[in-house]
Amino acid sequence: MSKFSAFTLIELLICIAIIAILSALSYPNYVSFITHTRRVEAIHTLINAQLIQSSHHLLHPSYTTDKSLLELMDTDYYQFSILSADETTYLLEAAAQKGSQQEKDTDSCITLRVDQDDNYSDKNEQPNPHCW
Repeated sequence: MSKFSAFTLIELLICIAIIAILSALSYPNYVSFITHTRRVEAIHTLINAQLIQSSHHLLHPSYTTDKSLLELMDTDYYQFSILSADETTYLLEAAAQKGSQQEKDTDSCITLRVDQDDNYSDKNEQPNPHCW
């Protein structure tokens, strides 16, 4: 008579329970990581726009208000804006899209702003190293 070895139903249920617990513990960290990564992409876009603004200002008497020239294309997660631009100043903004996962980011980090003097701020117009 041959004897088969296999997992019992209880052993399989224990494995599934362990996987479910580990998944439940790791999912919030995963969401936080993805939110942070998308914020970093928005920051990269704003810094790139700053570089283009500086180049434009060297060749022209003022900063540009043309979003396409600054390569500020809205994404599924952020809406990019030029809040102001004139001969001496500009203010760029990345705001979380309504209804996107980024709206659940740290309250003050849902809006990122940068100006011509490299002042990086959050939605409260305060410097926030956590966001940047």
